[in-house]
Amino acid sequence: MATTKENFESKIIELGESLYLSHFHLKIHEWMGKERNKRLNEYPPFFALSRMAHYETGVLKLARAYDEDEDSLGLLKILNIIQSDQKQKC
Repeated sequence: MATTKENFESKIIELGESLYLSHFHLKIHEWMGKERNKRLNEYPPFFALSRMAHYETGVLKLARAYDEDEDSLGLLKILNIIQSDQKQKC
């Protein structure tokens, strides 16, 4: 399948959103680990599972950025495209 400019742009946006959400989930996980307020201590199983879910979601979203599947657009592919484009311009 040929990559159109619109398809490329939508995949760049999708990648950016994955990275943003990864950061967001990992920051929540970090905050929950540091937070020692009454609510977190009152329901330990719920918050422990919630914290784990944020960590796993953050890692999965981050992994998408490094996906090397043919149909995905990961960071390494973007760098290769930019490098290829720069070589063509020289």
